[in-house]
Amino acid sequence: METLTTCPVCYSRYTHNDHLPLILSCGHTFCKICVSQISKCPLCRKTSTSAATNLLVFQVNSAPSKPCSHSPRYLYCPLCSYALCLECVVYHNLHGVLPLSDSSISPVTKEKLESASKKLKDSNKLIQDTLNRIGLLHNKINIEKEEYVINIKEKIQEVREALDQKELELLEELECMIRPITSKLEGISAEFQAALKFNKAELKYIEDLGKMEIKDQIEKFRTFQVRSINAKIVDPIGERAEEFKGISFDIEKLLLHIKDLGKPEIPLHKKFFNF
Repeated sequence: METLTTCPVCYSRYTHNDHLPLILSCGHTFCKICVSQISKCPLCRKTSTSAATNLLVFQVNSAPSKPCSHSPRYLYCPLCSYALCLECVVYHNLHGVLPLSDSSISPVTKEKLESASKKLKDSNKLIQDTLNRIGLLHNKINIEKEEYVINIKEKIQEVREALDQKELELLEELECMIRPITSKLEGISAEFQAALKFNKAELKYIEDLGKMEIKDQIEKFRTFQVRSINAKIVDPIGERAEEFKGISFDIEKLLLHIKDLGKPEIPLHKKFFNF
């Protein structure tokens, strides 16, 4: 960046007067004073046949670090969407600065607001759709859980007195299998709810801004943020939920070995839920 903003011969910073940046026919740039004192390029030693103002230098130097905070502000930069005072206009000299009274400003501002609003609405739709999927998945898991609970209870009832304690252990283990999925779903749901709340607040600000006069819109215009979450993070949980169907409580084997009850053979391991 330094080589684009200073002359490589005298090391002076380029300006709009004596140190105006001039690009030679060979493609190298030097300030006006240095060019007036040379016949060949100091870098490549080629004979200079022409020189023109290098506008790229001013484009590099024209990027402001922050919006204008001075008053009054009567000008508008359509590239940066900033209201400007006369003092700050030098940082936007190639941005097509317009007076705030210019009729072309309103459509530009409206377009920017509409673009930000569309991004927020699209993000909210994706978040809401994913939240709906989470709800359906949550219900599906709970239904399957209840089916297994009923199945366990029916079989255990045949030998209730001998298997009361084992029944509690099986139900607890079943709960431990389900808990990683539901906990993950609840955590993801909370993140999506937070993102949805944030985007709605941004959208409300945009809608309120759109109802204001153009001067007030410019004064209060800011960069809008869109908070989005990758909806695909729900997919691995859905895959784990499908694998949930593979659980097999071998109760018949327990009945055969009631006097020497061992750990039930359950092919669903904790590694299935290691997200």
